[in-house]
Amino acid sequence: MDKYELEMLQSVADYLTKHETDLIYQMMTEENLLQHQNKEQLRLVFTRFIYRFKRCLTQPMKRQKHEEVVVLLVEELEKSVYPTVVIDGIYSMAKIIRLSLQIELKENSRLTTYDLLHIHERLNSEINDAVKEVFDAYACISPSTENKYITRLNEISSPIINVTDKIAVCPLIGGIDETRGRQLIQNTLEQCKHRRLSKVIVDMSGVPRIDDLVASYINYMAKALSLIGVNITLTGVRSNVAITAIEQNVTFKQLKIYRNVQQALHHMGIIS
Repeated sequence: MDKYELEMLQSVADYLTKHETDLIYQMMTEENLLQHQNKEQLRLVFTRFIYRFKRCLTQPMKRQKHEEVVVLLVEELEKSVYPTVVIDGIYSMAKIIRLSLQIELKENSRLTTYDLLHIHERLNSEINDAVKEVFDAYACISPSTENKYITRLNEISSPIINVTDKIAVCPLIGGIDETRGRQLIQNTLEQCKHRRLSKVIVDMSGVPRIDDLVASYINYMAKALSLIGVNITLTGVRSNVAITAIEQNVTFKQLKIYRNVQQALHHMGIIS
């Protein structure tokens, strides 16, 4: 990491430290937690999640296994806290953090849209680790419940981040299968319509592989969005992914493609 990135990530960690009490308060006043009797156990889990995310921000992405897990006192939690409550709380906590950072982006010019995308990638990594720990800790989680939360994880892994009132970025992270592809189309359509967007930059730098299935969903999404007046731009297709796509004759129909989000924003006149 260069000096700017280190300072930026440290400033976000400092922001989380400063606002930790408020973030936890927002979390604990969520409707599904208000009536829960064992609030201190849950508060401990969410406090640990923020602590670990701050460590994630200030350490390399490839880091050693956490010294302390999110789910503390597992035996006690099994008696008093449903795993679904813990997982719901982790997702809600992540959404609250993301919303707070988007507000900070608007109010603090030092934090750029690209910075927010980079932070989002690390937040997703932390969510994956935390939810996996909950699955591993609770043997009582059924396959249907696990599938439900995988769906939730897919939702939170494909956010729509506004750059201006009419332009947003959708960073994709992880593989895209049939279930996630359909969900991606539905979520993007709903968000674009609700926010009255005119352009969406779909950043694919976090997608490990592009095949016919992925291309078909992107093309279908572009066609569907065009019907409501929204144009799609692709960015972040990595060289090895591009080579594989060419070898498999994968094509994106009538889409503008740029190297990265910054280049796309520059061509749109958003940044100089």
